[in-house]
Amino acid sequence: MYLIIKEKISNWVQSINGATAIEYSLLIAGIAMVLTVAAFLLGDEIGPLFDDLIAGMQQ
Repeated sequence: MYLIIKEKISNWVQSINGATAIEYSLLIAGIAMVLTVAAFLLGDEIGPLFDDLIAGMQQ
């Protein structure tokens, strides 16, 4: 299964041209930055929510 996925990803990367690969890379980097900032800004509010969720699951 791993080899099939690896081969498909390798074929996909080879099939796209350089400009498209750069565009996808920039898009992924932008999404990662947005998620990082959101996690940083909402971290203090989300932390207690997860604590309550874990406490509820342990009961």
